[in-house]
Amino acid sequence: MGDETSVFEPWAPSRSEVARLSGAHSPLFFRMPPGAGDMCVSHEPASFGVRMTERRHVAMVNVRGQARVSRFIEAMAACCDMRLPLAANTASSVNGMLACWMSPDEWLLLGAPGTAKALVERLTAHLEGLHFAVTDVSSGHTTIRLRGEQVQPTLAKGCALDLHEAVFTPGQCAQTLIAKTQVLIIRRSGCFDLIVRRSFADYLWLWLSDAAAEYELYRDAEVADRP
Repeated sequence: MGDETSVFEPWAPSRSEVARLSGAHSPLFFRMPPGAGDMCVSHEPASFGVRMTERRHVAMVNVRGQARVSRFIEAMAACCDMRLPLAANTASSVNGMLACWMSPDEWLLLGAPGTAKALVERLTAHLEGLHFAVTDVSSGHTTIRLRGEQVQPTLAKGCALDLHEAVFTPGQCAQTLIAKTQVLIIRRSGCFDLIVRRSFADYLWLWLSDAAAEYELYRDAEVADRP
């Protein structure tokens, strides 16, 4: 696996590269530059206990509205071609968009990179005349995807939720703390997605790297083609 201290050594670009990339790179860009695999291994392993992937530039739009108002629910359905999840801690997906329940009057919509602006404009038009708020929060967050047989033991080191598949099933989501960091955790088929605020992303990445170090760990990054 190499020297464990490399877990804490970020890629160091030149000053000109920093200037060129300013405002466009992801929160973990300097941990995983484009095309980089894990800094601790020379190639992608055939198997791993935990695989950590930053899914970059996912569009994220926060929506607030009144679920008890049928006009709001119908307008959202017409705009997004999907019905918002109304049950607590659930998510629904269709046509490359994922909607996560955040509270009785709040949802987080996830879409393909570059779609947030158009989605905000479309939502604003469909919800005109209703009590609502629509906010593009894409630049303030990133997504860390975790896969592998040892993901649950890794998360259990810093998360109090019971994430066993019999309890926390695919299609469920929850806001919780991992190592004192607030995240939205989404259970997908075969993986977990952690949505974390930009300012905490680097800390959480390093904490997860340390927590999974006893397993076969592989880390990489990708520009997400869908949420």
